[in-house]
Amino acid sequence: MIVVDTSVWIDYFRKSNLALKKELDRLILADQVLLPVIVKLEILTGLSKTNFTKIQSYLDAFPEAKPTDRTWLHIARAIQTGINHGIRFSVTDLTIGILAVESKANVWSLDNDFREMEKLGLVTLKNP
Repeated sequence: MIVVDTSVWIDYFRKSNLALKKELDRLILADQVLLPVIVKLEILTGLSKTNFTKIQSYLDAFPEAKPTDRTWLHIARAIQTGINHGIRFSVTDLTIGILAVESKANVWSLDNDFREMEKLGLVTLKNP
């Protein structure tokens, strides 16, 4: 499974990167996409009134990853790891990353913070 970050979805919906769109379409057809609820909410907050219902219905078709009490404990440990290395991550990115780890999934993101998380052993990124 692949947890697809908001940054990838934005490019996908804008159709600005055809190779990215083709790869995400491949993963979708193979039922390999896991959608953290926080990513879904980030996408929805950026939509226009015109696109909201259509995109929400589309996203509703994907299996969701949701935080549990255990997730918040893992995030707190990840925050400590970052602090120990002089790095601070957003709670949103950490939630996405930890949900991926808990789901035994890789993360696909265009955000550099996830590369830093991978260097610290917090997540595993999708290979290009």
